[in-house]
Amino acid sequence: MKRKVIQLAGKTLVISLPSKWVKQHEIKKGDELEIEEAKGRIVCSTKNLFESHSINIDISNLNSSMIWYYLTSAYIKGTDEIELYFENKETNNPRTNKKENTIEAISRITEELIGMEMIKHGKNHCILKEISKIKPEEYDNIQRKIFFLLKNTAQEILNALKNNEKTTLQNIKFTEKNINKFTNYCLRILNKNLGLDNTKIAAHTRITHQLEEIGDAFAILAKELGQTKKNNAKTIASLRKLNELFSLFFDTYYTPTKERLNNTYALRAEIKKEINKQKKTEINTSINQITDKIMDALSSKVLIKLN
Repeated sequence: MKRKVIQLAGKTLVISLPSKWVKQHEIKKGDELEIEEAKGRIVCSTKNLFESHSINIDISNLNSSMIWYYLTSAYIKGTDEIELYFENKETNNPRTNKKENTIEAISRITEELIGMEMIKHGKNHCILKEISKIKPEEYDNIQRKIFFLLKNTAQEILNALKNNEKTTLQNIKFTEKNINKFTNYCLRILNKNLGLDNTKIAAHTRITHQLEEIGDAFAILAKELGQTKKNNAKTIASLRKLNELFSLFFDTYYTPTKERLNNTYALRAEIKKEINKQKKTEINTSINQITDKIMDALSSKVLIKLN
């Protein structure tokens, strides 16, 4: 839909509102509308796009892992205030198989939710609230940060394997936690839909999930390599190629050309061909998964460029 810009009183520029939209929302002379700037667009709405959303959740009898799922889901959905109720002072932590104070478990999980803080807690309830409003323009910066973390992770794994640095491989899991934190934040921005282009949100969401899954695969790869007693020359060669592929992926994603797309596809095929000749292991499975997710992300990027 196009509208011509009309100039009034010297410097004032105006456009008319679509008649169908005006009738649908019963807009009358003197009514106030919300105007928001987002991603180079002007969004006009009958309500504030930044309107707060709250939710109440009963987490009684849930273990800490399930509490994490509930809180993370509410966070990704875009909820601004989460009020939690619970009957038990303690909850079971499946990872340690030990009891954990419920408030402490919630506080630990909240640390992973960028922009959220526990602002109030009592005997059987607590409130988490967004204390810093997100901005759509943050998405690109955070996504680029995820790319750099993944790129550095690939290089760290290769260097650690060549130098037999088991501790470095064990510590990759901490980088993966940061990647998860940033991907969840990106998903939150997308679900907030603060004026972002609706035709591209689905593709951006897929890309964010694919980057998160690449991070998971790197963590599994590092864990398996850390438990390997001997360095395998073929594995080191595959990791060199994987680093080359990820660098090419980064360049292709941010500056796509047909040549780079073709080169990325060819290198990925080369890696998979070599991996498939070898014995099936968790290490080789993780490498294969990373190459597949890279191509999946690029296909979503192509979709964005076409829109």
